[in-house]
Amino acid sequence: MKHTVWVVKVLCVLAVRANGDEGKEECSQSKSPNNDFGDDMEENMNVELLQKDVSLQKLSGKMAEMKCEEMKKQPFPKCKQPSYTGSFQVTSVNYDYANVSEWDPAKGDWKTLVQLDASLTVAGTGKKFRNINSCAINPRDNSLYCSMQMADGSFLTRIGVDPPTVGFLAKLRQWRWAATFDEEDNYYVYGEEEHELGTLNVVSGVSKLGAVASYTCEAVQKNKFDDYSGTEKVKVGGKLEQKIYLGADLAYVKKDNEKYLAALAGTDMKLLKISTKPFELIALTTVGLPQYDMPMHPYKRVWGTAWSHQAWQKTSDNVYFSGDDGAGVYALSLTNNLDLTTGKAKFVPFGEATKTDWNDGFSCGTDPQLDPKSDCREGKMYRSSTKNRKGNNPTSEIMLLDENTGEKKGGWKVEAEGLTAINACAMNPIDDMVYCILRFKEAANGFKNVIARLDSEGTIGYVARIEGDMAFSGVFDDEGNYYFYEVEFGLHQLKNINKILPASKSPKKAIWREQKTSLQDLRIDGFKWKVGADFAILNHDKKVYLASIMPYSEKEENGPQLGRVEPQRVSLVEITGGKVDSEVIYLMEEGQVLPKPVDSAEIREAGINHKEITYGTAWKSISGDILFADDSGQGVYKLLKESVTITAGKGTVKFEKTKMKNHITEWNDGFVCDPQANKRIEKVK
Repeated sequence: MKHTVWVVKVLCVLAVRANGDEGKEECSQSKSPNNDFGDDMEENMNVELLQKDVSLQKLSGKMAEMKCEEMKKQPFPKCKQPSYTGSFQVTSVNYDYANVSEWDPAKGDWKTLVQLDASLTVAGTGKKFRNINSCAINPRDNSLYCSMQMADGSFLTRIGVDPPTVGFLAKLRQWRWAATFDEEDNYYVYGEEEHELGTLNVVSGVSKLGAVASYTCEAVQKNKFDDYSGTEKVKVGGKLEQKIYLGADLAYVKKDNEKYLAALAGTDMKLLKISTKPFELIALTTVGLPQYDMPMHPYKRVWGTAWSHQAWQKTSDNVYFSGDDGAGVYALSLTNNLDLTTGKAKFVPFGEATKTDWNDGFSCGTDPQLDPKSDCREGKMYRSSTKNRKGNNPTSEIMLLDENTGEKKGGWKVEAEGLTAINACAMNPIDDMVYCILRFKEAANGFKNVIARLDSEGTIGYVARIEGDMAFSGVFDDEGNYYFYEVEFGLHQLKNINKILPASKSPKKAIWREQKTSLQDLRIDGFKWKVGADFAILNHDKKVYLASIMPYSEKEENGPQLGRVEPQRVSLVEITGGKVDSEVIYLMEEGQVLPKPVDSAEIREAGINHKEITYGTAWKSISGDILFADDSGQGVYKLLKESVTITAGKGTVKFEKTKMKNHITEWNDGFVCDPQANKRIEKVK
C-alpha cells in the first residue's frame, strides 16, 4: 500500500510541475484516505525534484559555456613542412558530407584526404551543416577557414581535419562560394547576390578571432559581415560598384609588385587589384582554355577550384584552375604567359579533374610545378638510349659522351612509371633545356606520347601530350622551333614550346584540340617515310635544312620507308625562317663510305634487324660538324658540308668516317648543348 501511495505521489508531483492547476486537481482526486505518509512523501519529492532542477540548470549553463569556450587551433596537416606541396579542394555532396581532397601530382588527379560528415556541427548547434565552400588556408597560422552554410545562415568557420572539428567565428552573407587569403591575415570572400553578380567582403585579422562550437555565442554574433552596406566598393570601368562579376573561386596572386585576386568565368579571366582601395576589376581574354560547348550551353563553364602558392613561396609564379564539369586542371605562368598590357592570359593543360557541382580549392606550401635545371653551361654531346624497348623491363637513359672519342663519360637514367621508351631528344636554344618525347605503355586521353623537359638530376617536367605512334628524329632550329617525326602522321613542327609553363609532375596532362592552335603544332603532310631516324640542322647557301640519312636495306623491299638504293641517300627538308617546304631533296652519297648492314649475336640481342641499317643518332657538334651514328655500332660518320651540291631539287654529298667510338643500340637519339647557339639568339629569349 505504501508503495502504491508513493508512486501516486510521485506521479502527482510530476503532474503538478507539468500541468499546473490541472495537475493539482488530478492529484486531489487521486489522494489516499490515509494521507499521512503521502503528505510527507509529497514534500520530500518536491524538495528532491527542486534540487534536480537546480542541478540540470547548472549543467545546462555549463554546457552553454562549453559551447562558447574558445576552441584550440588545429593547423592543417603538413603545411609547415619544408618543401611540402599542398593543393586541395572541398566538395560538398547532397547535404550529407564534404570531401577534402588533395591533388596527387604523381597521378595528376585528386585523392580524398578526409570526409567531413554533416553531423559534425550537431553537438554544438543541434543542426547539421548544409555545405562547405569558400575555403582557404591562412598563411599566418596554417589553419583552414571556410564558409559554412547552416539552416540559420552562413558563417565563417575554422575547420580541423585530424580529428574533424568545426569552430564558428563570424556571420557572413548567404551562400558564399569563393575565398582566399593574402599574407596579411585578410580573408577575401565572395558570393552571389543576383544572376552572375556578387559581393565581396574582407575579414581582417582572422587568425586572432576565437572559434567556438556554436554560432549563437556572442563571440560569433558580434562579428557581423552579413550586411550589404559592409561589402566592398569596386572600380569597374571607372565607376564604383558593389555588385561585381568575378568567378566561382579566387586565388591570391602577385605580379609587377601589385596584388590581385584571380578568377575564371567561362573563358574570361578576372583580376581584382587589391593593392589599394578602392579595389579595381580588370578583365582579360584567355588562350588555351577548352572551348567546346558546355552540356548546358550557353551557360559558361564554372571554375570552382582555384589556387596558388604565392602566399607561402615568393618564387612561385603560377595559378591553377579546375573546372566543375571535369574539364581538367589548367595553369597560368604569371611571368611568362600573363600580359596586362595586351590583356591576354595563356593557359596550358596541367592535369585531370573530377566532375563536381559544389567545390572549392585552396593550397599551402610550395608550388607543384616542375623546374628542371639547365645543364647547358658548356659544350656537351649527348645520346639517348632505350634498351629492351619491346620487353617487360625497358630502361632508358641519357648518356654524356666525349666529343673526341665518343666514349660514355656520364649521364643519368630516365625513370617513370609505365615508361617504355624515350626519343626525339634535343636541346632548345631558347631556354637551354633538354626536351624528349616519352612513350608510355598505357594511353591517357588516347595519347601515349608526352613531351617532357629533363635534367641531369633525373627530374622530368611534363610539357604536352601529343598525338601519334612512336616518335623519333627530334631537333630544334636556332629560333626554337621543335621538329620531330612520329610513325602515324609523319613530320611535326611545334613552336613556342618554351612558353608551355608550368611543367607538370604528371604525364597525364589533358590535351585539347585548342592546344594545337595555341601552340602552333603543325602536322606537316607529305613526309611519311621520307626522312631518316634523326635530324641535324644543315645550313647551306643561306638556307636551313633538316638533314637525316635514310634507312637502308639489302633486301629489295622492306616497308615503304626502305628498299635497296645504291648509293645511300641523305634527306633534306628546307625549314628556312621556320617555314617548311613541301618537297624533299635527296642527296646521293659519293664514295660509299657509309656502312652496310651487318649481322652479329649482339645486334640481334639488341632487337636490331641485321638486314637493315638505321642512323638513329645525329649531332651538330660544338665545332659545327654534322655527325651520324648507326644503330649497329659500326662508326660515327661526318657529313662533309663543303661537298654538298644541290641542283634542280637533287644533289650529292660525301662522308668521312671519324675515330669516334659508336655503340650498338636499337632505340637512340643524339643532341648537343651549344651555349654559343643561345648567345646568338639571346634577343629571342
